[in-house]
Amino acid sequence: MQKAIIDFSEALRLYDESKQKAQALKFEIYYKRAWTHHVLGELDKAESDYSELIGQATPPKEWKAILSKSYLGRGLVYESKHLLQKALKDIERAKDLLQEKSSYYEYCYEKVIIALKKTRVDLVEEEEDVNDVAQKSQAENKTSHENSERGEAENDNVFTLKEIPREKTTQQLQKDNYQCQYYKALLLSEQGDNKAALEFFTKAFNNTTDKDEKAECLFRQGLCQYQLKNKVEAQLLFQQVLEYEPKHARTMFRIGMIQTTDMKHKEALENFNKAHKYSPNSADILYERAKVFEKLGHLDSAMYDRRRAMQLGQSFITSIIMLEDRLRYFEAESLQQTKSSSLHLKMAWVQDVLHYFRKSMTFFQKEDGKLDEKSHQDKQTYRRAVEEYRIAINCDSTHQHPEAWALLAICHRNEKDVLLAHQTLEELFENFTKKLEYIRAWEAFIRNTKKDSYWNEMGAVPSDETMIEIKRMETTRRMMSMDENLFQGPDKKNLLLFYKRFRTRLSNVLVAFALAGCEEEVVKHNLQGSLHT
Repeated sequence: MQKAIIDFSEALRLYDESKQKAQALKFEIYYKRAWTHHVLGELDKAESDYSELIGQATPPKEWKAILSKSYLGRGLVYESKHLLQKALKDIERAKDLLQEKSSYYEYCYEKVIIALKKTRVDLVEEEEDVNDVAQKSQAENKTSHENSERGEAENDNVFTLKEIPREKTTQQLQKDNYQCQYYKALLLSEQGDNKAALEFFTKAFNNTTDKDEKAECLFRQGLCQYQLKNKVEAQLLFQQVLEYEPKHARTMFRIGMIQTTDMKHKEALENFNKAHKYSPNSADILYERAKVFEKLGHLDSAMYDRRRAMQLGQSFITSIIMLEDRLRYFEAESLQQTKSSSLHLKMAWVQDVLHYFRKSMTFFQKEDGKLDEKSHQDKQTYRRAVEEYRIAINCDSTHQHPEAWALLAICHRNEKDVLLAHQTLEELFENFTKKLEYIRAWEAFIRNTKKDSYWNEMGAVPSDETMIEIKRMETTRRMMSMDENLFQGPDKKNLLLFYKRFRTRLSNVLVAFALAGCEEEVVKHNLQGSLHT
């Protein structure tokens, strides 16, 4: 695909040099290059190309088809960037320009509405309701569209007539029915109503004769059955997909995932190999295959796959998509079993890393004519991470997962919840003095942090800062243990008690001094309460 980008760029250069007037060709090249950038995860470049095309395609009435596709494409780019209100406006504009109902356009629009209702990230600051935003977007686009049409009519001094709709053939009607049912099913699955989605995917399957469409419907049915905990039915449907499309990489990947949970590692490896053959640039396939290689003792192959996957997922956007997929996998796994401390710990860790990536993303948005730099603070992801860490701790009454306490403390500290971070660390160190098993579990964790296989199992690799914090905690634990050993014996109990109280009070004083030296906003935040409430 990178070669395609080069070829499209060269085509645009040659076009400009030739001074041709065939704008349609130039716009089509722009559109295809933008689409390719989007597929590769190069969202800023995709947005730039779509915007360039939209700016040049004037007057709009002559370029409605390409403009409709471009607004839709840019809207989907905004969705990938989590700029949901801008996505909503662009997709609404695309629908207006299309001038006919499209199931796919409706699906894209409703999908953004669902995302807004789920996250409300952009709406918290403006205190607008999701439906109000949608209605406002529709009104703005309608006004813009009417003004544009009026201006064109005045300039051209002509009357425009609506195209007379032609009667659709039976084949076209069947295609419309298929798209309507398929995208309705996708929306239902987005909303978590897998039973209803299954019904509509089945209807869509019966309304098409196209092999690829039938394969896609069966694949989606399989996903729904798996979410409904019907693993056998899901496997049967996935097998049927391969009868229609033997090179369906996503199906091979899903079969491999099921076989992994069933501890059929050799069979899973075979399916991951096939999936990788037909989708060599899928980081997910490489990550999962690396895990299987490790289970089978092929450590060099596992390391190679993991490095390749990291190269493929090096951008923020791609990393976020991969982490979200990983989180969905853990959530689906949690539905298949009783409460598991280790599984909730994995979910907490992925949420934690996901929050870090989202917080690190900075977008320039044009709001009300003013260019603002907006840091994407996904507070909801932070709350979920904290909640999952707490569940992991409370699930395990025996060892209380010392690593959960440690990672939770780091999570609080990264969010500048200084007091909560301090409190969590104090509880961690207090537990070290109570149970020998707790120390052993902690030592096992310290050993595991040096293994790639451990973090691969956890779902995300830690940052260097996180590893430094963990090492610092271990150093502190060792020093405290050495100090307390000096006060062992029946005649030194009071000295030990004095040491513990003095250490705690000194620690509290040092944290207070550290907090006092922070920015005013951080101090206020810590004094007002926890978790940004």
